[in-house]
Amino acid sequence: AAVDEYSGSKIKESMMGKALALLESGKPAESKKLFEMIAGNREWRGDSTAQAVYSLGEVERSQGHLPEAVAHYQRVFVAYQKYLPWVAKSYIKAAECFDKLGKRKEAVAHLQELLRNEKLAKFPENALASKMLKEWGGSL
Repeated sequence: AAVDEYSGSKIKESMMGKALALLESGKPAESKKLFEMIAGNREWRGDSTAQAVYSLGEVERSQGHLPEAVAHYQRVFVAYQKYLPWVAKSYIKAAECFDKLGKRKEAVAHLQELLRNEKLAKFPENALASKMLKEWGGSL
């Protein structure tokens, strides 16, 4: 309802909310369309773009399309480095996908990259990366 009723600055937040709700309720195809609209809107560049690209990774992951998910996660930490919460989440998700694909070496490399980035030290994903790295036999 909010997407249909609001205009201007509230529409972005409304669309993001609807897209997240669709993803959570098991409707990835519908959510993907909205995330693509958000990511592609030049006027909305910024945190919402990083979140939308990350969420596109979540859509692909939910459908078992792990290589496609990794591509979205990597796009976040390459193109949207400024949006640190999404960068940290993307490193973890990319590592998890690589591990499920049987590519432990790439998974470990992503965790190591996260841990080397001092800007990400304050995020909970940093501790998670350390834990995963120990479990997977990697080192910093």
